[in-house]
Amino acid sequence: MITITVAGLNIGIENQYDILPYLQDFVTDAAPDFTVHVTPEEIEKEGSIAPNTPAYLEFVCTNRKIAERLPEYHAFLFHGAAICKNDLCFVFTAPSGTGKTTHCKLWRSLYGETCEILNGDKPIIRRLGDNFYACGTPWRGKERFGGNQIKRIAGICLLNRGPENRIRPIEPGEALQFLMKQVYLPKEPAHLAAQLALMDACFRTVPLYSLECTVSLEAARLAHDTMNPHASSPV
Repeated sequence: MITITVAGLNIGIENQYDILPYLQDFVTDAAPDFTVHVTPEEIEKEGSIAPNTPAYLEFVCTNRKIAERLPEYHAFLFHGAAICKNDLCFVFTAPSGTGKTTHCKLWRSLYGETCEILNGDKPIIRRLGDNFYACGTPWRGKERFGGNQIKRIAGICLLNRGPENRIRPIEPGEALQFLMKQVYLPKEPAHLAAQLALMDACFRTVPLYSLECTVSLEAARLAHDTMNPHASSPV
């Protein structure tokens, strides 16, 4: 068994294959808060959808197993790219291939070492106290951007490609249909109910934005200056 620390939780994985290379930076010797196990049938089913090595298929299935349990700990899995600037995190979400990670790279080009990609694909969002935090996970996209960090979320942005750069704040009702497609929804009814309540609290608490943009430094600067509450300070 391998135990990892993710989102402040110690999670045991009863693995069948060598998935340790995918979990570097997250392994711990601490006792697990809970344990997950992927069955051979689940690995086989995953392989019929997207063929790969047994180890990688188990790694993918493990992500869903963990996501099933997250609502017990006031957390849920989110599809997006999260970038940190100083102590705040900004989460960009969009369908795969839209350019979430590319946009985060533009922030790094602009702001250098003050910016760091927390996760390039599937961060966990967790409520701690009165705030919501983005948490790094081993499931971080093909470029494997990100590490094991936890940062308070200053904004969530729906990213769209467009001919010009425009950003505006939006209300949860306008964003809900899209955001529902960007989360993992548990199958167990009690976990699903808990997660829906948590998502409602998150999207009412964290500022939401819609960004239509080109692939440009100007787009990154516009997003930063609009979403960052400290944008008036020197960068």
